Amino acid sequence: MVILIFIASLAAVFSSENRFEDTPFYLVPTNEIKLTQFNIIENNSLKFPVFKKEKKKEFSLSINNEQLDYYKSLSDQDKGIFLKLASLGLFQDIRDKKYMGEQYSYLYKKNGAFNLETIIIVPLTYKEAIPIITDYASYNDWVLKDVNVRRNGEKGKYFVDINSLNYRKQDSQQLFDTRITLRSGIKGDYMLDLLILDSTNEKPIPSFTLKMKEPSKLAKNVEGTFKFIILPGSPYFVVFFTGKSELSWTLYRFLPLALVRSQVMERVSTMLENIQYKAEQFKQQSK
Repeated sequence: MVILIFIASLAAVFSSENRFEDTPFYLVPTNEIKLTQFNIIENNSLKFPVFKKEKKKEFSLSINNEQLDYYKSLSDQDKGIFLKLASLGLFQDIRDKKYMGEQYSYLYKKNGAFNLETIIIVPLTYKEAIPIITDYASYNDWVLKDVNVRRNGEKGKYFVDINSLNYRKQDSQQLFDTRITLRSGIKGDYMLDLLILDSTNEKPIPSFTLKMKEPSKLAKNVEGTFKFIILPGSPYFVVFFTGKSELSWTLYRFLPLALVRSQVMERVSTMLENIQYKAEQFKQQSK
């Protein structure tokens, strides 16, 4: 998954036509959200948080007691994530069981790197999903299904093929041995070793991080963290991904952004379908 997100972060662009466009923090990275702009209100009649814009730069978030305790337990950085989810209306989506497969993404440049935030609702409880999330050895079997096949009958090839995402242990480390083929820019076959830093049992926000083991011809550094937001009282959980890619100058220079953008959207759609299929398959097997 992180390889697709790594490819996405090459584009450093975002869609200008989506339902999140008019939300106040659509183009604000979570680490730039000011907590002082929010008035947190306890309202035990609510099952899900309610976000409201009070003034131009003043907002409120109404939540019940259990969710308030959860919010208070978060770090300031994770509170920013929680508030962004609320501002995007994602907790209301969970309440209404809408837009389960739709993804929010924001890509931007900062400090010499391409940065990406991606958020998606997973229609499972975290307890149900944890066996899937931590079964890293199986990722190569299902995450990459049809990921190199053009969608909607389009001809031609992608500018990059993702060939494998093989899990292995090395001493005390877990990592993905990832093989890709570039067809533009620095053409050829490449390997990226991505360390897996597992914190999926930690509370209040479990996570895991993928980090490039050492610099390569493709990038100086690639790193991404998947955080799992488990709202008390919710039947589903939310995946929040934040990542950055410091690319080689040659790769940055020779990959046309328009090409990257169009092909990334196709790959992300395929990946999301794979995740949804895996979740549905797991539910059926659990019955």
